[in-house]
Amino acid sequence: MKLAFLSSNLLVGIVLGQDTERAPTPKARSLTLDEVVSIVATAVETDFEYREGAINNRSTALWEAATAYEWSRGLAGENATGSKYPFMLCNLSPNMTGNQRMKMLEESFPSDDSLNSTQVMYNGEDVMCELALLQPSEAINVEGDYFVVQPFLASMKIISGTISSFQEELDTINRGNRTDYVKIINGVFCPGIQVDNINAFHVEWTDNVTNILLSSLFPSEISENYYFTSQAYYGSDLITPGNQTNSSLFWKNVLDTDQKDEVCNDVFSNRLIYSVSSIGNTPWFEINYNVTGVTKHDVGCMLTLTLALSTLPSVCAVEIHHTPKPVNTNAQWLMQTGKEGSRPFFDVGLDGEGQIVTVSDTGIDPNNCYFWDVTQGRGEEFNLLNRKVVQYIPFENEDDYYLGHGTHVAGTVAGKRATDGLNESDGAADGIAPGAKLAFADVGDKFGFIYLPTYDKLLATGRPYSNIHSMSWGVDINSYAWTVFRFALQTKDFMFSNDEFLIVVAAGNIGEGNAYNTVGEPATGKNIIAVGSHHNGGSSAPVDSKGTEYASGFSSRGPTRDGRQKPDVLAPGHYILSAGAKPQVVGECDPMVGTVEPGGSEDGLLSMEGTSMAAPAVAGAAAIVRQYFNQGYYPSGKRNSDNIIKNPSSTLIKGIIMNGAQYVKGVQNEFLGLTPVSPYDETQNFGRVSLKDSLYIAGKTDVQLKIFDREIVGDSESNVYNIVIDKSQGCTNSKFSVTLLWNEPGSIPGCMNCLLNNLDLTVIYDGKFYYPNGLEGPDTVNNNERVIVNDVNDKEEFAVVVNATSLSGVSQSYSLIASGCFGGESVSNTPKSSDVVSGGGSNGASGNGGLTTKSSGHHINFSLAFGGMAAIASNFIVGLLQI
Repeated sequence: MKLAFLSSNLLVGIVLGQDTERAPTPKARSLTLDEVVSIVATAVETDFEYREGAINNRSTALWEAATAYEWSRGLAGENATGSKYPFMLCNLSPNMTGNQRMKMLEESFPSDDSLNSTQVMYNGEDVMCELALLQPSEAINVEGDYFVVQPFLASMKIISGTISSFQEELDTINRGNRTDYVKIINGVFCPGIQVDNINAFHVEWTDNVTNILLSSLFPSEISENYYFTSQAYYGSDLITPGNQTNSSLFWKNVLDTDQKDEVCNDVFSNRLIYSVSSIGNTPWFEINYNVTGVTKHDVGCMLTLTLALSTLPSVCAVEIHHTPKPVNTNAQWLMQTGKEGSRPFFDVGLDGEGQIVTVSDTGIDPNNCYFWDVTQGRGEEFNLLNRKVVQYIPFENEDDYYLGHGTHVAGTVAGKRATDGLNESDGAADGIAPGAKLAFADVGDKFGFIYLPTYDKLLATGRPYSNIHSMSWGVDINSYAWTVFRFALQTKDFMFSNDEFLIVVAAGNIGEGNAYNTVGEPATGKNIIAVGSHHNGGSSAPVDSKGTEYASGFSSRGPTRDGRQKPDVLAPGHYILSAGAKPQVVGECDPMVGTVEPGGSEDGLLSMEGTSMAAPAVAGAAAIVRQYFNQGYYPSGKRNSDNIIKNPSSTLIKGIIMNGAQYVKGVQNEFLGLTPVSPYDETQNFGRVSLKDSLYIAGKTDVQLKIFDREIVGDSESNVYNIVIDKSQGCTNSKFSVTLLWNEPGSIPGCMNCLLNNLDLTVIYDGKFYYPNGLEGPDTVNNNERVIVNDVNDKEEFAVVVNATSLSGVSQSYSLIASGCFGGESVSNTPKSSDVVSGGGSNGASGNGGLTTKSSGHHINFSLAFGGMAAIASNFIVGLLQI
């Protein structure tokens, strides 16, 4: 036995040979392989060759051996240097909430500071698990009939898809023609790592890692710190010649090929830059890689670095950095009413006035007539006098490329034509909220590649004036991984102390052929609003388009890896007319003659398709919703300064949009033709955005609202709202709709049950219970829930119940939105469902709250056998749903 990593006690590892003394038997059982893969999506599945639903005797035996090996490694490390190691602690006590199970676990530890900092990993109906940094000698003595203690193996730290993605990612970087440093690896330190001085910690940690990598003993040391390359593995009776696991063969080949003759030393010593940061008590790191001087060994060097990081006791998650990519007058009326030319919100002055929307994308052409301003210059400092762009942060450069993505996206949000750069007039490509202004974060290079700053810097763009951020970029990763985790981490305090801030994200464009599980990060987040695409209508639509009642075939589908439903809503994205960038031209604008064909460009206009076009449409709609409350339209449907709500929460704005969304009929695929969809399914979820079904405008829309914003409910408590239908003033709406939304803390990368605080919405009438999202019972997966009751009558009273079924904390805030007839006046000239382009959609419902039944996520039901062995009842349910 010898020390492998001679460094601080947070970085130590131990080399263990075949003769290593076996660790004592832990008093609490460990997790089974089935349980682990239900909690976190990591390299465990590939390393242990796990197959869901199969009999995995060999995999199970390998898992038990690897767990025992990690116990031995941890105890040896503690004996040598006093190191702490990461452990997953679970409590399966029945009839408890997550918060109660957590407190019970904490009370079982004799030392007050043992669990001074933990990260909740899983909060399900039957079990709560958290990640903690502990002395192995303390962890091994934890006992309790319902407790589980699992050493956090290296395989559990490497996020799923990381190893297989390195070659593809390096190819993407090389195609971008970069000659400098780019992000390549991201990681998170374990909870409990104390960082008093981030700069000193950064220096110490990076020096230690570099010394480890350059050590002449490194290849043998890393082999012994990872079970599948260790002497313990090769000397066990679990393998025979020719019967090794694929992972063991893979890693042995990497270490033999790319770690001999010090071929990686140049990369490790000269071409890596480490960045260590911290928010609150959670530090993380990023590793930047210089692409100059690439050799055939670079992929192997990055793989070896990843493996080495995963064996460090201080590190709890490692993932490849995926390079993000970029994923209208017709859109105006489509978003407002669905009837060509009908814009009742513009009629009463609701066009985004007074709102500033932030967009992060490839750039804006400042001289396109939809942004052109001859009187003011643009810059990093705010200038609220600017006609359109009040702030421009050049993270990458100061312009867009020819017919660039960012100019089009920004125009969709808030473009407004001014042919002379001064005097505005109605244009063919005015945005959804043409009265709004823009703050812009330029994160794209001249080739259209996206390179992001830290998220705290990115989201500071536009603040404090902007409360909406539109993101039409992402990566094709379907899980709650690094992008979403760091996003939640870096914005956690910001989002909870500034809960008015709404983020709108494009879902992605790889859904063609009804490809499920294709929604990508950061649209897989819990607290954002993810937007898919439906077909356009009117002159912007292709001649073969079936119209707005059909989702676009390319629109990425849910569910997320952990079973949440995404996208949240659909918006027009199938050929949207907007501003077209021509950086060498000043004042390019609408063509003098002719029109722009779908997918074409002319003068200063461009037609594009994608969820990149749908997301800014929803951001523009959100600006109109904020203006509605800021100018006092609620509850009367008329502007009233006495009713101003200055600071509506993001969950209220999001809830208004989702509550009024209408179902579509199907998907129009390019090759598969028309395919059906269902409410709350992986294609449309809540449906297409419809402002006329979301907000009350007196005399123009037939839906009134009751809102309850920033409500609080305690763990295991309930709030009840009694709401009465009132049609006495002429309202004719036949539906009663209620939507519950809440923002909650970020989850761990790779989580397989990412919902940490479970609230449940139930509507009760005449002894009948209506459950949300098409289910026949509570939704335990999502933090967006809606119930629709059809054919309601005057004076009927509904009890709306919000129950905090299981929280990971003591309380949870939320927004509740109800719509229907609540004393509103009759409507003139409201578009009927038959007026909607392409015909009336199936927006009705019947039976169970008017919702069809859908599947919930894949869950493992934990059970316990008291003889020390665990019995697990696996309940495999087909998966669906959405951050």
